[in-house]
Formats: sequence, structure tokens, C-alpha cells
Amino acid sequence: MNDEPTPDTSPDEKPSDNNPLHELRHLILNQEQEELATLRERLEFFQAHPHAITAEELSDILPEAVVLRSTQDQNLDNALASTIEESIQTSVKKDPQPLVEDLFPVIGPAIRKSISSALNGTIASMNQTLEHSFSIQGLKWRIEAYRTGRSFGEVVLTHTLLYRVEQVFLIHHETGLLLQHVVAGASVVEDADMVSSMLTAIQDFVRDSFGGDEQEQLNNLQVGDYTIWIERGPAAILAAVIRGSPHQDLRETLQHAIETIHLELGPAFRDFSGDTKPFDACQSHLQDCLESQLTDEQQESKRVISPAFAGVLAIVLILLGTWAFFTIRDRWRWSEYLDDLNAQPGIVVTGTGTREGLFYVEGLRDPLAADPKFLLNGTGLTADKVTDMWEPYQAFDPVFMATRAARVLELPPSAELRVEGEILYLSGAAPKAWLATAYRQIRFLPAVTSMVEEDFSTLEMQAMLSQKELLETLLIDFPIGSSTFGADAQNQVETVSSTIVALISSAKAAGYTIHIEITGHTDATGSDELNQSISQKRADQVYAALIRQQFDADLFTTHGRGASDVISEGSSEEALAMNRRVNFRVFLTIFEKENNP
Repeated sequence: MNDEPTPDTSPDEKPSDNNPLHELRHLILNQEQEELATLRERLEFFQAHPHAITAEELSDILPEAVVLRSTQDQNLDNALASTIEESIQTSVKKDPQPLVEDLFPVIGPAIRKSISSALNGTIASMNQTLEHSFSIQGLKWRIEAYRTGRSFGEVVLTHTLLYRVEQVFLIHHETGLLLQHVVAGASVVEDADMVSSMLTAIQDFVRDSFGGDEQEQLNNLQVGDYTIWIERGPAAILAAVIRGSPHQDLRETLQHAIETIHLELGPAFRDFSGDTKPFDACQSHLQDCLESQLTDEQQESKRVISPAFAGVLAIVLILLGTWAFFTIRDRWRWSEYLDDLNAQPGIVVTGTGTREGLFYVEGLRDPLAADPKFLLNGTGLTADKVTDMWEPYQAFDPVFMATRAARVLELPPSAELRVEGEILYLSGAAPKAWLATAYRQIRFLPAVTSMVEEDFSTLEMQAMLSQKELLETLLIDFPIGSSTFGADAQNQVETVSSTIVALISSAKAAGYTIHIEITGHTDATGSDELNQSISQKRADQVYAALIRQQFDADLFTTHGRGASDVISEGSSEEALAMNRRVNFRVFLTIFEKENNP
């Protein structure tokens, strides 16, 4: 057998001390065998993990993979969003200062722009407030605003605010050291470094005394005639010493300066070790903060107003006064018109105001309510100054409800209606047929539950009662001591007959039957027995005459009352003749119930 080792011996095996061939092969092939073993391990790893890739290989293809995936869909963005958000939140919680310092030069101008927009809105609001100023100075400012194209409020602010920035300090935030200091004109300060230290100490004192955190800083100081405005950046603060009342635009100037300084000198701030030489470059920015705003207001006030200007001013004031007079008068009339509308039943005002130079009113109006145009004429306002819009509706005003019910029920002129609550009260007179129809129709009237008759009767009832009253006033005369008709008796019987015919007809229409009592009378002369006999005969005589007129015999009854019911006292012939008579009495009986639901 051959004693040499096989070629499959592992390269990691150490050569045998007693085998020279092994040692020689190890010296010659060791590096190649190690590389082959590494390749074999990687091949076996990728066979077991076909999708695996090394970190170095991943770093070569990751940028291109990210770009390629981003162009396909949003899955990569969605997957990285939450991770990036959590990383930023963790970094801010750990130390927010680096992020603040990086964002300050960018966020500062954006905030300043927003504040500038708000101030412009404030100026616009002030302009509207001062629109009614009629002072001489105000008119001059208006002319200047028109000439320069600026708003009136902005011109007022320009002329009423007077200030001067006398000194500006740039102070390192962390150490409190003075980095730069500029002075306007002859204004001087004994020790700028001392001022810088005192400002820093005052800020620390205020924050420590009143419990403020690192982000809360002192922004303003007032010392006699001086005002100190402080603007803070991530690494430095800017303090401006101002005499007078500064304009808000100065705050924007200071903010812009501190932002620009941080943007340009960011590395100098990070590497600051006490040397202020690198900050000489910001002198120009500090010089820009030395603003001043002066006014010659007092000199202008001493000048004599020219006659031409006084004349123009007078004309303007007259025109404005005339305009104000007519405007106030129209508004007073408009207010009076609205009061009249609100006082009218059936009118509900839901909206008022002015639109396109005209007054307008809108609301609800019952068709039965007063005409708004008529009310408008009573106030003096012309119709071309007012627009209105009314939506129809039904008001539950008692008068309107009664009027509406009269129209629906076709109320005859002889009857009247009134409403109390939900009850309709009927008075006067109306045909019986109408009454029956009305009881059926009231259920269709809104807000009405029932109808009650109050001092009411049907026309048929009134006609019947009228005929009854007439019949009971008719008399038939008889001669003294006789039961035969006199000269006028025949005409009297015919009148009674026609009245009875009309009474029967009206009673039937009213739902009644009648019965007539014929009563005979005598004067007081003669015996009672004789008078009783004659009075009965006289009643029977009239009864017989009426029967001959084709009346039903059951319609009548007769009675003789003698001289018991005299209608005229006295013994004269005229008085005695009035008692020799036959009169009538009518009795009514209902034979059908009225059809009232």
C-alpha cells in the first residue's frame, strides 16, 4: 500500500512531523486550499439560503435598489415612514437642540413671514377703524396714503411712532460673552462687556425666578426712556437698545439679522472658544439694525393752513356731512320700517341687512297680513332702496283664522265668526243648509277643533219667528154685542190667512210644526155669562172663516175669554171697540232635529 496521504486531506490538518510529503504539500498548496474551503462554505450557505446576501454586497446595490423601488410604488415609502418618524422622535426626546439649531435659519424666515402677514391684517383692521376720522391731520394723512399707494392705517402708524436704535449687542448664548457691539452716532456705553453680562444675568434671573424652561426667554426690557428688544437664536442673542416707541417692523429686522448671522457663521458658533475675531463679519448685519424713525409732526402743526386747503376741507366736510345726514336718516327710517314689520300679525322677519348698497329684508308672510309695500311708504323710504323676499305661510292669528274660515265656509253676510283658542264661535244668522255644511267642513280648517253657536239662529228660524210675531199682532174686530163680522172683517181674515200660510212654510223650513189658538174677547159691558158666550162665538166665527180658506182643522183651537183680557182700559167707545176682538197665539213644536254633527 502507498503510505502518502490522499488528496482529500483537509487543508486545516497540520502536516505530520514524520511525513515530509505532507509538509511539502502544506507549504505549496495551503493558500489555494483555504480559498477553496471558503468558496465551499459560501456555496453551501447559499444552497441552504438561496436569497441571502452579504452586507458588503448589499451596500453596493442598495442605492440603486431604493431608487428603482421608489419608481414602482409607495410600499418602500410606507415601510420607511414609521421608522424615520420614530427615529426623529427619539432624537428630539434625547436632545432637541441640534435639530433646533439646524432648522432655525430655515424656520425663522417662515415664522417672520407669517407674523408679517398678521401685522398687515392688523394694519388693515386699523385702517377700517380710522375710516371715520375727520380731523385735519387725518385728511392730510389720507391724501398721503392716496398719493403713496399705502393704506391709511399704515400712514398713521408711520407718523405717530418715533424711535431710534442706539446700540446693538451680539452675545454668545452659552457663555454670555459679547461677540460684537455697534453704536449709532455719538451714543456710547461705558462697558459693553458689562452690559452683555448683565443682560445674560437678567435673563437667567427671570427664568429661574418665575419657573421658565430653557425655551422661555426675556424678550423686552424697559429702562426709563429706553426699551431693550431681545431676539434669541440657537447660539447667540441679539439685544437692541431703543429710545422711544419702536415700530413692529423693527422686530422683523432684528429677527432677520440674527437668522442671517447664524446662517453665515454657523461653524464659528460651533467652534467658539472665546475668540470673537470671526464675528467681525457680522458687523454689517448689526449696522442694519441701527434704524431710526423721526417725524416733523410738531413743525407741521405750527404751519398756517392755506385758504385753498381750508376751502377744500370745508367742501369735503359739507359733502361728508350731507352723506352722513342722508345715511343716518335712511337707517333711522329702515329701523322704523323693521319695527312696523315686526309689529304686524302674520309677518315674521328672519333676516335683514344691506346687500349691494340696498337694504334687504326676508321672512314669512301670511297672505292676509298687511302689505309690506304699504308699510314702506309710511316710513318715507323709497321702494328702490329696499329689496324684500317673503315666503308664504299661514299664521295662527285669531283674526286671520276667522277670516280664513269665513272664506272656506263661504260665510253669508248675515253671520259672523270669531276664534278663541281652537274654537270657532258663530253668531248672527245663516241658512240651515249652510250650517249643516259648515259643521262638516270645519274639520279641514287648521288649528280649529270645534264650532259653537253664540247668539245664532238660522234664517228659516228668523223668518218663522217674524211671521209668528206678525200673526200674534193681528186682530179681527167685531161690532158691539155681535159675533158676526164687521165691515172690515173680511180683509182682516184674508191678511190673517196669508200670514198663516207664510208661517206654515217658514216653520216647515225651520223644522217646526205650528198650532194656532184663536181667542175671542168682549168689552166689559154686559154680564160675564153673556160675554163668555159672545167671545166663544166670535172665536168660532173666525175658525170657520179660516177653515173655508182650506186650512187643516187640526191646526186651530178656539177659546172664549169674555172680558177677562182687556187691552184698553176705559169706557169710551174707542176703548170698548178695541176689546171686542179675536186675536191669535202660535205654539211651535220641533218635528226634526237639526243636522249638527
